[in-house]
Amino acid sequence: MKARTFKTLDDDVYKVSIYTQDWSENDISLMIKYEEPEIDIGGDFDGVATFTLPNALVRIREGSPFTVSFDDGDTGEAEDRANTWTTEILVRLNTAIVALRLNSDDFTSESVVAI
Repeated sequence: MKARTFKTLDDDVYKVSIYTQDWSENDISLMIKYEEPEIDIGGDFDGVATFTLPNALVRIREGSPFTVSFDDGDTGEAEDRANTWTTEILVRLNTAIVALRLNSDDFTSESVVAI
């Protein structure tokens, strides 16, 4: 799986979109078997900027892209909020994927032996 981040600045509005893509067959199989994980793209954020957004649960594959915008006219710290949000969402995404992959077993596999 890859996470691709796009950041744009337009009229003092900082917009961030995070796309999840290139999922492995193993990850997709685990999502089918155990359910696709969700992350909260809202909630509390603490980094260069500290702020709270309304909670919003999204599926890590089907909910992609995750998008947010911060207007510099509203807070004066829009860029810091955008960067803090990006860092935290990538952490939450990684945590969800690690937890999903812990559902793997050590038995299921494929092997080829030439005889």
